[in-house]
Amino acid sequence: MEITTVIIIATLHQFHAQCSFYSLDHLRTIIEKINPDIICVELTAEDLINKKDQPIKIEYPKCIIPLAKKKGCKLIPMEPNKPEYSRIVNKYKQAYKKIYPKKKEIFNIYTKLLYDYLFAYWKSPVDVNSQLTNALFELKHKFQNSLFGSVEEQCWEDWNNYFLNTILKVAEAYKGKKILVTVGVEHVYWLRNHLKSNSTINLVELNEAFDE
Repeated sequence: MEITTVIIIATLHQFHAQCSFYSLDHLRTIIEKINPDIICVELTAEDLINKKDQPIKIEYPKCIIPLAKKKGCKLIPMEPNKPEYSRIVNKYKQAYKKIYPKKKEIFNIYTKLLYDYLFAYWKSPVDVNSQLTNALFELKHKFQNSLFGSVEEQCWEDWNNYFLNTILKVAEAYKGKKILVTVGVEHVYWLRNHLKSNSTINLVELNEAFDE
């Protein structure tokens, strides 16, 4: 049986423009070295088709989409389409409005301290894609869920499940191919936890992909 290779790479969205250790040029070099057959992207199908401007996820219009076109690499959107997109986002927004302000204040302080630490710790793309980074974001979301409750947790699970299901469908449809998953850094731990024991794919670490 042909096993599909899956590699997940964490992106930093708009921060790529500010990070000397993980610029868009670094990201481009990494993708070229991995040389995937398919790239799963953190966009909706509509955004991808219409080439919607991405002021936050700058890695797509400024790096990944033009590189995929140049290399003839297939792009697969992972975010849910409407109305499911709106259902999850609106559910989260409505629940967030009801959260006790002190909890928001505590969480904002925690998040700032975490990112301050990470931006001091990160020295390379491999650091961003490290086990330590994944462990810290897993702890962050456990804390986030404990503060904000079941709606927060369910929305996070629902959103990530769309990514997961897309990856598994692509792996099934393109057996034996190399699939690169590009996703915001906070999602990586969740996807790895749900893919690492799947016998139908070969989940490869980023540094291992470099060594192939």
